[in-house]
Amino acid sequence: MVPSIRKAYNENFTQEKYNVFLADLNSKYPDALQFRIAETPVFVDRDFKNKILSACESIVDVITGYNFKTLTSHAIPANVRVPNENEHTHFIAFDFGICENEQGELEPQLIEMQGFPTLFA
Repeated sequence: MVPSIRKAYNENFTQEKYNVFLADLNSKYPDALQFRIAETPVFVDRDFKNKILSACESIVDVITGYNFKTLTSHAIPANVRVPNENEHTHFIAFDFGICENEQGELEPQLIEMQGFPTLFA
């Protein structure tokens, strides 16, 4: 998303460097990576990073609100509720799609949010 940085990264990319990167990850965390690791990162500018952080903070403000559990108590059927659930999750992961708004600007749109440690174990 920052074209100059992405161009420089892609021009210097080699399969050999990528394989060394994967080998380094796997040596530190044997058999822990059960998903594909991207060949190229996403480079975002400061403004877009701040949009993402602001979106995350807004969501956290809602889900940590004093009445959130009351407002959402009927969203999860009783037979699938977790017994002895904590007041708030210890982990959270946001998955955003990058969308274009009516003004042609990029903005994050929440796709999903996870509050369990499978991605952090």
